[in-house]
Amino acid sequence: MMRRAHKYMFTKELWNKLRMVINKLIGLKHRISQLTSDLKKKGYSKEEIKSKIKSNIVEPATQLKLAISSRNID
Repeated sequence: MMRRAHKYMFTKELWNKLRMVINKLIGLKHRISQLTSDLKKKGYSKEEIKSKIKSNIVEPATQLKLAISSRNID
């Protein structure tokens, strides 16, 4: 039981670190702030900005992370 718990904690911690590295590599925070700034200048509402960030940045990043975690990278 204890061995399984340690393995789970190690796997979870490793995945969290991998996610952090991927976020840094793709410049997630910078891209979000850049898009937010650009859309604010163009007069988009907060909800429109949130939607654009999700569809243009967050969803593709999530798909990349899922592909890496399942080892389905082409």
